Formats: sequence, structure tokens, C-alpha cells
Amino acid sequence: MEILSDKLTAIQFNGLDDYNRIFKWMWDEGNTYALAGEVQYRHPILLLPGPKGTMAASPGDYVVRDENEGGNFFVCRPDEFARLTQPMTDDQLSVLEQLRSYDPVSAEAVEEFHRLAKSTKNEAAKTILNYLVSGFLSTVDQEFTPWLTPFDKPGDNAGVIKGYGNVGDIAYVKVDGEKYGVWYTNNFIYRLRFLMTGRLAVGYPVSVFAHCIRLDVEEMGIIINEG
Repeated sequence: MEILSDKLTAIQFNGLDDYNRIFKWMWDEGNTYALAGEVQYRHPILLLPGPKGTMAASPGDYVVRDENEGGNFFVCRPDEFARLTQPMTDDQLSVLEQLRSYDPVSAEAVEEFHRLAKSTKNEAAKTILNYLVSGFLSTVDQEFTPWLTPFDKPGDNAGVIKGYGNVGDIAYVKVDGEKYGVWYTNNFIYRLRFLMTGRLAVGYPVSVFAHCIRLDVEEMGIIINEG
């Protein structure tokens, strides 16, 4: 039996001997289909009933028990199993343990995002889930402020609005005849909060200076040169 994590265990099926091991494993876990004798071996396949219907395991496939899915058993093809068991890098695991030491809830969420990213076949979902993993890990041992910071060079042919007093210069580009600066934050948590709420605060220390704040920077045609 392979123990993939505290939530995932698996046995590879290759014939009758493995069927007996899998059947005993399911029986010991109190699986209702095994207790009812519905898990069957029909050479060369294993028939595995489940909540979503009967699955057929061919030689080389894996039977996996997932605590994240109520302890249900399912059949996993070898290529899917390889994705499912792809570990985090050593650096990611090290940072994850640091995160777990003070924020175990977020650390558990990172592990779940990573698990889902490995198991999904949807590339868009995989990209978002991996972004969440890297985003949460980026919060460890980094100093953040809640303020947005302007890019020094928001695009080609950028101009500068000269500052005064304690206000520094602000770089800008022109779009449709109006001047726009581009601001950013490296704080993943604040970015995530904005994604969920759509809210940000704008301060007016002297007067209503900013007449608009926009989020569609790419659509405006502004190309950021972060180098």
C-alpha cells in the first residue's frame, strides 16, 4: 500500500492477489460495497462500485482512497496517478512548514489547492490553483504594506508629474488623451481580498485629486516594463 499523504492511500492493481488485498483493505475500512460483496474480480479487471457508478480497474491502474472525498475509493489511471502524486518541491515544502507554524488553516488550504491542481485536467483551473499555492507561500517571511506603489516606468513614452512637499514624482502614460499612472501591490493576501470583495480604499489627504481609479490596465493598452 502506498501512503501518499494523511488523506490519500493507494494500491496498484495487477491481478488476483492485488484484488484480494484491495478487497480486504476496503472491508477493513467498512466500505459498504465490499461488505455487500459487490467488489468483484473478473479476469483481467477489477469492478469497483462507488457513489457515481461502477468503475473498472485494469492491470496497472490504482485504487485510491481519498479522505477528502469522504473516504471513498476510486480508480486512477497510471498517468493520472503520476499527476496526483507529484510532490511539492523541497523549497515549497520548507516554506509550507513555516506557514503551518503560525497559520495552519492557510497551510492546509495550500495543500488542498496543490492536490486539486495535480488532479484536474482543466488547464485553466490548474493555472489558478497553482497561482493560489505560490501566492500563499509568497506571504511567508516577507514584509508587506497595505499601500499601493506606483510603477516608475508604466509604459513606453512615460511622462512624469512632478511632486511637491512630501509627495514624490508620479510617472504616467497617456491613454485617450488622459494621464494614467499604474500602481501595484506585492501583497498576495490583499490582492486576494480585492478579488473576493472588489473593494479598495482611496485616500484624499488634501483634496479630491484622483478623478478615477481603473483596473483594466491591460485592456487600456498599457504595457508594463518591470525590468
